[in-house]
Amino acid sequence: IDKWLLVVTILLFVIGTIMIFSASNVSFYMRYESSPYKYLIRQIMILGSGIVLALFVFCFKSEYSSKIASWLNYGVIISLFLLFIFGRVTNAAQSWFALGKFSFQPSEILKATSILFIANYYESKKKKLDSYVKALYPLSLSVVAFILVALQPDLGTALIFASIVAFMFFLSPVNKKIKKSILGIGVGLIAIIGLVLVVGGKN
Repeated sequence: IDKWLLVVTILLFVIGTIMIFSASNVSFYMRYESSPYKYLIRQIMILGSGIVLALFVFCFKSEYSSKIASWLNYGVIISLFLLFIFGRVTNAAQSWFALGKFSFQPSEILKATSILFIANYYESKKKKLDSYVKALYPLSLSVVAFILVALQPDLGTALIFASIVAFMFFLSPVNKKIKKSILGIGVGLIAIIGLVLVVGGKN
């Protein structure tokens, strides 16, 4: 285990838990006249479940867990399609699956599975990345996922996801010529979208 990564993760756990308790204890008690520790307890239970799952994953070699994550990534993208049929609308976005009292957001799982999928793909294909088809395959899947998340609509999560994918792509061993081409296309698209938003706002 990378020690610094472990330390940073623990710090994020602690800071996040404190922020949730700070933001929810008084308002939850005033609104529902219930225990101010309800969200804190729920968050700790979720963290505990995550730690147990992490320990389970550590039992496997990284090559196996990466391949499993790759298939999970395909499954999450399929679930993004199913959201438009079976998803629950929360805060004007159809981005949650409800299973009884439990609900989850596939787009949050997508962030983790995409990181492992992209890393595993570029590592296994690092000697074959001079081809545009092979080099851009993870990006094409990510574009589909981005569109599905943006249509929920959840543009904030979609932009975070796009940033993660872009960061990983430009750190990958893909041919520099292909990277420059994608960078140019990306800058052009951002400029066009920005222009459309500005013109649309004025009208």
